[in-house]
Amino acid sequence: MLGSRSLTVGCIQHMEASPILAYFGHHRCGTQWIAAIVEDVCDAAGLRSVRHNNSDRFQGDIISYRQDNPFDFWCYINADYRFVRGLDVRGFHVVRDPRNVIVSGYFSHLTSRPVNDRWPQLQCYRSFLQPLSKDEGILREMEFSARLFTQCSSGSHQLRACAKSISRI
Repeated sequence: MLGSRSLTVGCIQHMEASPILAYFGHHRCGTQWIAAIVEDVCDAAGLRSVRHNNSDRFQGDIISYRQDNPFDFWCYINADYRFVRGLDVRGFHVVRDPRNVIVSGYFSHLTSRPVNDRWPQLQCYRSFLQPLSKDEGILREMEFSARLFTQCSSGSHQLRACAKSISRI
């Protein structure tokens, strides 16, 4: 039994010493598609992957989370630099052209996204958008999505520096 404990401690120490392999994404930037591909590749390679849509999923401390829930590759959707600052990370960061995000968001919020319990406020927002012209609606969508762009740009250059080239993995 003692040997098993020291093996576990050795694995945790190795995880702490090894860089976190990661994909950083943001809402409306192909996150579900990219994360699914990453998870398929990890499965095929025998690697354990974990997907977090926000920092609440790991209580803002990925190192402690990783000690309790070992993983090999981290998909961090809606990535926030405050929670990766100072970490040894190797991976990639995807940010979509903001113009595409706005137009996609506008049409999704106007008609295509289903109204459900996960976001009940959508119906109110949709009712706000419907009487507007397309140009006015897209302007309102820009205001609505301002938080998303703050999140994408806040620390974006640090995320790029933090997520070193995928070819180095």
